[in-house]
Amino acid sequence: NDFVVIDDREGHWSGIHPEFVKRLCDRHLGIGSDGLILVQAPRVEGTAYHMSFFNPDASSSFCGNGSRCAYAAWSA
Repeated sequence: NDFVVIDDREGHWSGIHPEFVKRLCDRHLGIGSDGLILVQAPRVEGTAYHMSFFNPDASSSFCGNGSRCAYAAWSA
């Protein structure tokens, strides 16, 4: 799997448009990926960050592989 990971701790991407996600993830029109991950400021005390995952169709969900990729990118 491959993902686009964006550091969004400052909240600039909170209103991301679904068409942008679709285009970004498109392998012919954009970077191409299995999803977009926004690494955001923590929402729960005692956590390092919050992760928002978007599928290539811009739907939001949870992704185990995406979680591992975000952790690997964040802890590198």
